[in-house]
Order: sequence, then structure tokens, then C-alpha cells
Amino acid sequence: MALTEKLSTLVERQFPAFYKEEGPNFLAFVKAYYEYMEQSGKAEDVVRSLSDYKDIDKTIDSFIQYFRSELMPEIPNDALADKKLLAKRIKDLYTTKGTIESYKLLFRILYNEDVEISFPADQMLKVSDGDFKIDRYLTTHHDPKAYSLIGKTIKGTDSQAEALVEDVRRVVAKGRDIDQILVSNIKGIFSTTETIKIKGQDTGYTPIVEAGVKSISIVSQGGEYRPGDVIQMISSKSGDFGKVVINDVTDLGGQLAFELKDGGSGYQSQSDGTTIEYIGGDGDSPASFQVKSGDITDTFALSQNSNKFGSNTMFGASAPRIQYRDTSHGIMNNHANTVLGAPDFGFREAGEDLGNNDYRTNANAVIVLANTANPGVVVGDKLYGVTSQANAVVKAIRRVYNATSDDVVLAVDTYKNFQVNEKINKTSKVGVTVGTVKTNGFYANTIGYHVLKIANTDGSTVSVNDELVGAVSGAFGVIKKVNLVSSGDEYDSDGVGGNDRKILTLTVTANTTANVSSQFDAGPMKAFIQNEGIRKVGSGTNIANVVFDTANTLIENVHTKLSDSLVFVNGAIGTIARLSNRIGGSGFSANPNVVLKNRNVSSLGIGEAYLTIQSTVANWGTGNSQVTILDTNDRIEQTSSGSTANIMKVVNNFQHSNGVYETEVRVWQDQLQRDPGNRNWSNNATTALKIYNDASQSSLKGTGSGKIIKVQDEGILGDNAVVNGVVGANGTVKSARVLDSGFSYKQGELVTLASSGRLNAIQATGTLTLGHVANSEGYYASTRGQVSSSRGYIQDSNFYQEFSYEISAPIALTRYKDIALRLIHPGGQKFFGKFKTSTNAMSQSVTSSLIRTRKKGTGTVAITNNSNTVTGTSTAFTSQFANGDTIIIETGESVFYKAVINKVNSATSANLNVNWKLGNISTANVHYFTGTVT
Repeated sequence: MALTEKLSTLVERQFPAFYKEEGPNFLAFVKAYYEYMEQSGKAEDVVRSLSDYKDIDKTIDSFIQYFRSELMPEIPNDALADKKLLAKRIKDLYTTKGTIESYKLLFRILYNEDVEISFPADQMLKVSDGDFKIDRYLTTHHDPKAYSLIGKTIKGTDSQAEALVEDVRRVVAKGRDIDQILVSNIKGIFSTTETIKIKGQDTGYTPIVEAGVKSISIVSQGGEYRPGDVIQMISSKSGDFGKVVINDVTDLGGQLAFELKDGGSGYQSQSDGTTIEYIGGDGDSPASFQVKSGDITDTFALSQNSNKFGSNTMFGASAPRIQYRDTSHGIMNNHANTVLGAPDFGFREAGEDLGNNDYRTNANAVIVLANTANPGVVVGDKLYGVTSQANAVVKAIRRVYNATSDDVVLAVDTYKNFQVNEKINKTSKVGVTVGTVKTNGFYANTIGYHVLKIANTDGSTVSVNDELVGAVSGAFGVIKKVNLVSSGDEYDSDGVGGNDRKILTLTVTANTTANVSSQFDAGPMKAFIQNEGIRKVGSGTNIANVVFDTANTLIENVHTKLSDSLVFVNGAIGTIARLSNRIGGSGFSANPNVVLKNRNVSSLGIGEAYLTIQSTVANWGTGNSQVTILDTNDRIEQTSSGSTANIMKVVNNFQHSNGVYETEVRVWQDQLQRDPGNRNWSNNATTALKIYNDASQSSLKGTGSGKIIKVQDEGILGDNAVVNGVVGANGTVKSARVLDSGFSYKQGELVTLASSGRLNAIQATGTLTLGHVANSEGYYASTRGQVSSSRGYIQDSNFYQEFSYEISAPIALTRYKDIALRLIHPGGQKFFGKFKTSTNAMSQSVTSSLIRTRKKGTGTVAITNNSNTVTGTSTAFTSQFANGDTIIIETGESVFYKAVINKVNSATSANLNVNWKLGNISTANVHYFTGTVT
């Protein structure tokens, strides 16, 4: 409990009586000291007020400010709600975050205003999102007892089929009074004209029901129908309301004729890459054609990559697990996850299949296993190192078990290097131990070996296990084998003629010296460069020169040149001149869309066009008298459009009578310009002309210019051929599907299909098969997918979408948007605001006498963020404000903030009740109130 009596009043009683006579001044001093300590904010006052400080309703303003900064830092200082009450109840706002109630509470806290929340999705028309329902039912003669079946499970006495009765509707069909029994949860198949009863009851209402129309068999095919036509079934008996949808029709001699409208460019035969797709259409038997090599004319050579690779590596689920720089982990099952330091990138080679191939860092490495008995290891066994976590598969037995030395020598492909003396298990990590690695018993042989030919200097020698370094490339290579030493001099070391050195052919692999990653026991093998010097590791003297560049085209890594890995072949591409093996098919009523594409070429995005170019300057402005016409060595580069191209063909050249030179050329744009670059030629615009001496374009003869006066765009190579399919007469029904079973049709009844209403239409006929429950045509149970007055907006993925909402408030959106986004906006939603004119202030009915006005104060003020001092320039605080008054600070145009003055110090200085939290203010107007409100 709080102390009620102050210590200063007890001082005199704490000293002996003689102090009153001999030391009154001392007593007065001690009493004054305690009175001083009991002043507001001093130590004694703080101690006495501790119980009040922990009570939110009684605590001091500085504690309230601390609570606000800790519990509700996003709530602005000028919120209208009581700060103490708000601190106690702020949890209510946080726990309802993202709900409609949280927004209502927030606006009450900040502005004492009501808000409305609306969801644009409620007004949105969403295509193909209607709640489509199909009623399933049985029918019987009307009887009021039928309503007793609702909610009950009925059972067929013959078929034993069961169904739950959802509802019973009374309908009239051709004068017959019928009960439509709507069912769900159907089990089994009901028979027509069988008796049903409530499951588990042998008495009660047991009507005879009629099943629905199951199918229709076309008898007379009629004419001028189309697939998808919804046609009514006309009964000569009691049936009514039945409908079918036409599935297939047979054309009257309707074969499909293929017409080559444009042969395009960039095509090959189907066996070489051209694909043909037939999209849409119909027909009894398919129509087709082929594109053969003999159908291609006007050909050009194009170099294409023949060993493409995709995003996945060869290793799939067997790929190694690695750690990235950010300490996250991943599996190198695709190239995006593969680190650059890996010795093998996992490109797919010819004849290889993707997925679940073991990752190896050594190929044909040698391991010596020590064991007191024959371990029984055979080719194909999998070995696992207990300590190193290395694994391997046995590729060969280099030396069978030797009982004298108690060891066996194996050739293995490994992931990681085995360690000396570690145990080796077979089949799995916890399998049977088959031995230990002997001292010096593992000889690594890193994958991706290079064959290195060197011409060594006189007197120098190299041996297996020597490590060589390229002086220019910096490549490291450990000699694994000396394959061949030339018998005579075959290398010219000084380049002046005459061979003076022998050539050594070596097999070299990488080791840890080549590592660029700590996650592998060996680094990626780097290529040696032709003619560079070679030295041994630890020596600064070159001992040889490299004869040829080295490479390994089967194991790719960060050092592999794409030219060494990818294989390019020249293939002829051209224009489709004719179509082979045309088959017209039969029964077509709608022609398919025929798409011809050579994806290997179209993916290059090369645009083709015919350009007509003119120039008024002789020699096309090159200043070179030898340039009279353009030819296929030359290029066209247009700066305004960004298009650049090679001339593939010169169609014509001539000179007009007025001296204007003109040429028409066929051009191919540079790769990827047209697609996805979307660059095309600008007509009536100047272009640069680059004239070359030969087709290699290595020597520029001159640069000229001309004006493009006509552009005939031919599209993209490999995707610009046009073939049309032409269909003959159509319309006879081949098959139809029952869409709505209707009511009261009979088993085996012959019905007539209504006319299609088209010119020369002929009505078809068919016989009906009844069985099981009937199906209705179906209907939309909601308007979500239908145009209506309440749903008149199409989804725009911005305002009108599933995940957006709108706040209607009498407050400008800019005032509350940031606060709402930080405090209560739900993630994954898009936030909009709408201003409404009605406010709580407008709806309040009060009687008041207003004689208080707001006036602009003199001068300007400045405030430092997180300070409570207001510094004025040419202000009159002492005459315009008093302690406790409200000061209105105008921080920008139509932006005002209210604060309470704690104390007016002078005409140019005042202190606020709380620190200013809205940033530094260098120059701001102030406003004050005069008068009173009663």
C-alpha cells in the first residue's frame, strides 16, 4: 500500500529532545531536505508513488508515453481515444487484426468515426465460376404421399439401388400430373417401372417410378446439324422437355482439303524438325499431310546446336547435397542449384538419360582394401567410407585377394576421396565391413581428365604423379599416365622452322590445388593453352610447352568452353513448296487450325522481311566507285528501329529515270531481335548499309546509307508458313448425347429431333434407352458467373479481384493508409480507400453556443523530432497561448497537427506536453483559438 504520511513531518520525532533547543537549525535543515525529496519527480516522491505508477489509470504521462512507444508505436499521438484506456485495450485491436471489426475499432481509436468495409469481389463477374447444378431425379404419378419421402433413403425393390430424397416437385408434362423425386447419394442403378420404398420399411408409400432417358441411338441422321447444337426431343406419346446435344456429325462427302497459302521460311522436313499440329476441327477419320525433304526449296545453311541440355542435371535424386554462401543447403539436381566449383556440372551427353545418376568425383581410382580374409567384393558392389562419407562403385578388380599381403586392389568410381585406415562397408553405410583402406591405399583419379601433349626441353623429365602448372592458363594437372613419347622431334620450339623437341602425350587430372570450392575433394579441371610454358609445382622453371589446347567434352565444369561442350551442325532450311501424302479424312464439319513450326529455328527469333531501299547518291553513299549494287555479303543496320540484318537475297536492282537508285532485298534479322525483342523495320526511314568484301564480313569495303520505302514483313523463320483446311458440306448427325431426360418418355420410343433451323435443315430421328436416374439440363444456382446489375464488373486483377477490399470513411486515405497497412492490413490482400461525406460529427445533434474562432499565429516555428521544445521566429507565444492551450501546427498545405502546450517560456519558446514524433520541422505556421464554447 502507498505511504500516506510524509517523512518530513516525522523528522523532529526522530531526534532527541535537546535538538529542539540546541540544534533547531539542523532540524530545520533535515526537514527541508526531506521536503525537497518529497517534491514531484524526486526520489522520495517516486518511492511513495510506485504503487500508482504500475496502475495504468494513475501512472504519470511519461510512463503512458513509454507504454505507447512499446505497445502501440504505430498509433499517432493525436489519436482521439483516451491513451490510458487505449494502452489497456490495445490487445483487442491486435488480436482482431485483418478483420472488419479491427478496422472499425481503429477508426474509433484514431478519429472517432465509423467506417464501412466492402469487397469488390461481391460485384465481380467471374467467368466460368458459376455454381452449376444438375438435378438427378425419378418420376411417378402425383400423390401427396410422395412428400413423405423427403429426407429419407429410398430403395428399388428390383435393382436394390439406393438414393437419398432431397425434394419432391410437382410438374405437369403433356397433361400428366407428375411428381419429380430429386435424389442424391445414389448407389446402384435404378430400373424403369420398378417399385421403390423407404429403406428399412416394408409398408408405407411404395410408388412405381420411371427411370430417365439414358441414351439415344440415331436412326435417321437428318441434315445441317452442328456439333454442340442443343435440340429438343419431340415425342408422339407422353414424353416432354427432353433435350439432346449433338456430338458428332458426318459431312456430306466432307473431306478436308489442305491449301498451302504461304510456304514460309526456315523449315525442314518433319524428320529433321518441322512439326504439324491440327488444332480443333472434327471428322470421322483424321486428315493429314507430310512435309518431306523434297518439299523444301530456296534453302540456306543454318548452324544449329544438336546436343541441347535442359534445366536438370544428370543426377536427379542422387545429386550431392551442398551448402551455399548464405549457409542454406540445396541439391545439385538442376543447373540453378549447381555451384561453380563443382568438378562436374552434369550436362547430358549423347545416349545418356536424365535423372538419378550417381555423382562421381573420381573415375577409375584405385583403392587397396586390407582384410584378413577374402572380402568377396565383386564388380558392381557399392562401397561406403565410414569416416570420409565417401562412396564408390566397383568398376574392376585390379588384383584379386592376396592372402600373403591380406589385401585386394579395386578400381572404383567415387564421390569424395577415401581416407587411410578408415573402415569400408558394402551395400550401405551400415552394411557389412569388407576391410580398411591401407596406408597409401587410395589413389585418386579426378573425373574430367585431359589429354595433354607437351614438348619438353632437353634434359627435363616428367613422371606419374608430377603436378604441372600452365604459365598462362594457371591450369593444374597431375600426371596419371604417360601415354606416348614420340620417337623423334615433332615440335618447333622457336617457330623459325625445323622441329627440335619430342612430344609427350600425358593423361592429367585435377586435384585439390584446382579447388574453387571447399565442398569437393578435387577441383574442376582447367584447360591448358597451346604453346604456353609448363612448370612443375614448386619450381619456377618451365620444362615444356603445350602443343595443343586441352579439353574434356564429356565432363563439363566452370572452365569448359561452350564450343567444346556444344555440338553445332549445319542444316539446310528453306521454304515449303508443296505438301506430300495428303489425306482428306472424312466427316468434317469444321476445319482444324493447321500450325506448322520448326521450333529449332523459330526459337532463334529471326525475323524475315523484303525491304525496298532507295538512294539518290551513286555507290549508295559509300564513296567507293566499286560499290554499284548490294549483295549477300552486306548488312543493313537501322538505328531508329534497332533492327539489324544480313542480306540473304537481292531480288532486283535498277535506276529510275530521275536518278534514284533502288534495290529490293530479302533480309534475316539477327537472332532474338524479332522475338522476344519485338524489333521491326521502320518504313520511310533511313538505314545504314555496310558493304563487305566477302561473306565472312571480316573486311569492310565501305559504309553507306539508304531510305527504306517499303517493308514486306514475312514473320519469324520457322513459324511463318500458312496452310488452310477447307471443309465440304456438313450436317448429318452421327451421335448425340442426352442433355435433359425430360419426363414420361418410354423405353424404345422413336423420337424426332427438332430442326436446327438452318437452311436446308432435315430433322433426325432416334430411339431411346431408359435406365437409372434422370438428369436435368442443369442450371446456375448463383449469379457469380453471370452478368447482372449486382455483378457488372470483370476481374481486372487489381481492384476487382478476390483479394481486395475497400474502406469507406470520412477521412482522406492519405491520413490513415500507412497506419492501417502497418497495424491491421491482412497479408495477401490489396487495400483501397473511398471517401464518404457523412461523418459522426455531422450526425451529432447538440445545442451549443460557439464564440470560439481559430486564428493564424504570428511568425513561424521549428521543432526537432523527439523533442518537446517549440522555437519561434517573430512569434508572440505569451499573448496568443497559455499553459495547457492547444497549438495547431501546419506542417504542409492542408496538413495540420494538434499538440498541447505544457508551458509558455517566452514569446519565442514553449514546451509541449509530449515529445514531437512527426519528424523535423524547420518552418511551420501555427494557429490558436480565441473565445469559448458553451
